[in-house]
Amino acid sequence: MRSEAGRGLSLVEFLAACVVTGILIVLVLGVVVGARERTRMARAMERCRELSAAAQRYEMETGRELRQLSELVESDVEGWNGPYAHADDGFCDPWGSRYVVVREGDAVQVVSSNVLGR
Repeated sequence: MRSEAGRGLSLVEFLAACVVTGILIVLVLGVVVGARERTRMARAMERCRELSAAAQRYEMETGRELRQLSELVESDVEGWNGPYAHADDGFCDPWGSRYVVVREGDAVQVVSSNVLGR
């Protein structure tokens, strides 16, 4: 029988507890990082939709193609009724890449340059 002074964790028990704790920390961090990345993706997609709609309004009201996103904030083009969008983020996505104007026929769309690999 062990005496009162001999109670405690053996080295094997201590190491097992450390391994289990480490595994739990890795699992929790994976969930947190994944949620953070999903939030960034959702923000980027929403901003692309917002800027695409603003670009379409700009083109409908001015009758001109949008060349750069800064024209949504300030322009001397006739028929300009903006600002059509805010530039608080400097037209950058959550990862720091710029949004760019892409044309598909007559349609205008704004996407992250991350998507285009630029």
